Amino acid sequence: MQGVVLKARVVGVFRTGITSLDAGVAYALLAKAQVVLERPNVVNQLRLRLAEPEAARDFALRIEERFGYRAETWQEANANVLGIFVIQRAIMYSTIGAILVVAGFGIFNVVSTVAWEKARDIAIMKSIGFRERDILSVFLLQGLLVGAAGTLLGWLLGFLFVAFMGSLRFEIEGFVRLQGFVLHRSPDHYALSCAFALSASLLAAWVPARRAARVNPVDIVRGAS
Repeated sequence: MQGVVLKARVVGVFRTGITSLDAGVAYALLAKAQVVLERPNVVNQLRLRLAEPEAARDFALRIEERFGYRAETWQEANANVLGIFVIQRAIMYSTIGAILVVAGFGIFNVVSTVAWEKARDIAIMKSIGFRERDILSVFLLQGLLVGAAGTLLGWLLGFLFVAFMGSLRFEIEGFVRLQGFVLHRSPDHYALSCAFALSASLLAAWVPARRAARVNPVDIVRGAS
């Protein structure tokens, strides 16, 4: 062990052999830190950095089983902060879900309007031999195309917006030191948004499409005349 982590209050005690990490943590040689703290031959804490941070829990359990010492993971040490992120993520997904539901109703209104305006055309199609599932497929395809177009446009706008947010720079120093927004880019987010958008589009298009496919062409022609 060549060094020990010191809190900020120890940093001002001596200057030789200390490397300041930020406003709260500095590194010093173990022997000098023990002299300053008046605790010779004592190490009260060891910090290990793993290549895979998510494996901290399993690694801590193995340390406790092998050596009998208490091993605290970074998740346990920062449980309160991580709890805030969980709440923040729940709010974010709730907001996104509400936006997608509203978008689904928008698609429903568009397809319903088209089905109403095309009632005479639907009657002509049924009179010349189109089956209900054929007409249903037409409207479902239209809803799918609307959802796919919206998905592609949303991907593009989302990517550009994230790139813009990532280009912003500012200095914040507190619990952590930040020089910009902490952004997580993952293909899973794009895949999830695509699946939800297409599912909402198909579901929103299915109801008016089913109603349009069941119309009686005689009733429509009589009403139009």
